[in-house]
Amino acid sequence: MLLPRGRYYKARLNSSLVGFVPHYPSHYRYPSITTPRQILFLALCGGSDGVTRESREDVEHNNNISNRENVVVVGASLAGLLVAVAFARAGYYAKVIEKDDDEEDGCSNCNSNSSNNIDIDNGQRTALARLRRTRVGTPQARHVHTLLAGGACALDELLPGTLREIEDQHAVKADLTKIFHVNVDGHWLPSSDEGVRSDTVLCSRPLLEATVRSRVLQMPGISIESGCKATSLIIENGAATGITVRSSKRRGGSTRDIKASLVIDASGRGSRFARWIGDAAACGNISADVPQLEILDVGITEATLLMKPPDDMPKAAASAAMERIFAKSSEDVAWHRRAVLRCEHSPEKGRRYGLLYPVESNLWLVCLAGVNGERPPSDLDGFFEYARSLPDPLIGDLVCAAEAVQQRAARISSTRNQRRRWESVDRPVPGYLAFGDALCAPNPIYGQGVSMAAISARAICAHLTGAGGTLVFNAETCRCMHGVLARSVDGAWIRATSFDRSRMGGVTLLDRYLTACSRAGLVDRTVRWQVDRAFSLLEPLRTLWLSPQVVARVLAAELRR
Repeated sequence: MLLPRGRYYKARLNSSLVGFVPHYPSHYRYPSITTPRQILFLALCGGSDGVTRESREDVEHNNNISNRENVVVVGASLAGLLVAVAFARAGYYAKVIEKDDDEEDGCSNCNSNSSNNIDIDNGQRTALARLRRTRVGTPQARHVHTLLAGGACALDELLPGTLREIEDQHAVKADLTKIFHVNVDGHWLPSSDEGVRSDTVLCSRPLLEATVRSRVLQMPGISIESGCKATSLIIENGAATGITVRSSKRRGGSTRDIKASLVIDASGRGSRFARWIGDAAACGNISADVPQLEILDVGITEATLLMKPPDDMPKAAASAAMERIFAKSSEDVAWHRRAVLRCEHSPEKGRRYGLLYPVESNLWLVCLAGVNGERPPSDLDGFFEYARSLPDPLIGDLVCAAEAVQQRAARISSTRNQRRRWESVDRPVPGYLAFGDALCAPNPIYGQGVSMAAISARAICAHLTGAGGTLVFNAETCRCMHGVLARSVDGAWIRATSFDRSRMGGVTLLDRYLTACSRAGLVDRTVRWQVDRAFSLLEPLRTLWLSPQVVARVLAAELRR
């Protein structure tokens, strides 16, 4: 139990009364003294020493000396930051290692130069500057990211007040199921009237990451070291005991070891830890297994452009668009500025996809994608022409009426689904934990990655807190933690791989059932409610096939077709 923030109490016992002076190890967190009886008793036992106060910083410095409570996190992306928060909240000291330098100006985003003739306000200029400063290690940050309702709830539990801070920076916060409109092969599907009664946060990845990072830096028990690249995993006595890092050239280029009781791999899709563990096992330094990398790739390439929407639409155009989507006319000429629009071909009719996504400061991220080798262009003329080729002209019309605040679209092809099932190996690696995309990375086109990281961090925090005390990160403990993480990401993985397999034509029974759930949701409000909550990560996906009521309604809807 901890005392109020800012001070700890430490009791020292007098050897003349007790017969010995207990030796507390340096990592030991001294018990808190909370009742008058405890304070009086220990003061009498301690003689003139009594009960002394130490500053929080001094005690934490002593706590951090020993490796027993220390964990090192490789990667300072959102996943790395949130897992560090989870361990810090459970009483551990987390050191986060980041390859990129703090002062690097996202040179990877060389396409983000604003068009000189576009009139943008200060908020829009700030949003563009964030994209321009994207870290080299996160090229995906320039594309669409969604903090789904389930992820938003998890993030606010881990870092209370974060959602309010993001909203204060003009992010869009709404029930996504009410503002999300989908067009398949030219037909607009009906949107939900009830929603999921929980808000989704729509903003750019740099805004979300900057807000989380600023809050993490204020937390006790977490430090972030930039400009350090992990070069190898330290294996001692058959367990992972730390990492070897090399600092960047601007920081001297030196190499050193960082010891820890647990190494957390949050280095993303390109993680090299599996190879290092495999090499160590081949040399006989460790008795451990490396799971195979599961891959499902449908060859999706995305091109994303930051745009300023038109101030309003002509009433006739707005009414026509509303009538196509909602089957009713309207004179609301600004509805398009708060709507998420998706337009795509069915797998058998085409390979193109478009998404119009509102972000902070009244800006749009417009994402165009091609499947099975189709590559949307990055130049503006080609980008606009590609948007016009979608099954419905609405997104193309809106994009052509908007103004591009970048000279070229950012393009990415790293969209495959990949996963390593560390929870299922016969011989786990003691002292090693994979997290985030290093563990499970579904296709980012479905916008689940950020939410998965928050939900996984909440799950591991609950596991650590429930275990009580300081864990020994042996093989069985690490297997158990990997199992907790696997259960937290299973639903998002199944959804992404199921939809991608449907694009390739090879579907399983579960894939067919999930497709049937989506169809039934168009005519059955109960099924739609459950599907929306599962796809928003508010409830496990398995509720769609474990609920007898949902299964019965889905089968009834299929029989009526």
